[in-house]
Formats: sequence, C-alpha cells, structure tokens
Amino acid sequence: MKTFADRIIQPLLSEKTTQQSEALNEYALLVDLKMTKVEIKKAVEDIFGVKPLSVRTVVFRKKVRRSKQGEIPTKAYKKALVRLAEGQRIEIK
Repeated sequence: MKTFADRIIQPLLSEKTTQQSEALNEYALLVDLKMTKVEIKKAVEDIFGVKPLSVRTVVFRKKVRRSKQGEIPTKAYKKALVRLAEGQRIEIK
C-alpha cells in the first residue's frame, strides 16, 4: 500500500504558481488521481509539517495531440492547490 508521501507526485513549479505562493501563500502539487481533499490535507500535514487552511483540486483529463508521427495521447493528472496560513511555508528543494 502506498503512503501519503508516495502519492504526492511532485510540486508544480511555474511562473504562475510562484506568484500564487508569494501573493496568496498557495502552493500547487501534482497528486495521485485517486486522492481526496482530506487525504491531501493529511499528507501535507505529515510531510511538510504545516496545517493547510484549504485544498482545491483540478483534474486534467487525457487528451490526444497530433504531430508528424500521428496521434500521441497525453496523461491525465490531478493538481491540488493548497492554501496555508499566514507565516507558514513549504520548503521546496
């Protein structure tokens, strides 16, 4: 059985998520498709040692992209937006 640490895939680092973390204290994480908001909240508490105020999730479905080689399917993934209290941070290495 996978633990919470195994089911959080990676932090999502982009220009937009960096601005969100500075302005709103909100971090984006790629998580397993089957994780619920409660499980994500517990995982963030266990792994990073901070208590999230809220968790929002977005599921991106599979799509088919066209290229010279033909149709290439993309993977489905789930993004979790975790908002923390003022003064708390997640250290991303």
